[in-house]
Amino acid sequence: MEWIKSVGKKIKVDDEGFLGEITDWDEQVAKKLASREGIKFLRAYHAKFNAFPILNYVCKNIHQPKECVNERIY
Repeated sequence: MEWIKSVGKKIKVDDEGFLGEITDWDEQVAKKLASREGIKFLRAYHAKFNAFPILNYVCKNIHQPKECVNERIY
């Protein structure tokens, strides 16, 4: 388990970055988690183009293989 700080409180997250307690979720925590995952570019992209990027572009920007959306996880 790991801890992050969000607006003066400590939030527990697991090894994959998911919340330890769903009741810890709020808008500030969501922004903090998004920032940690490097997906702030989605907001900037949407503000610029008034649309969301194609999923392969998302993969590229979160430093995953180009076809990450096609991977199967079992």
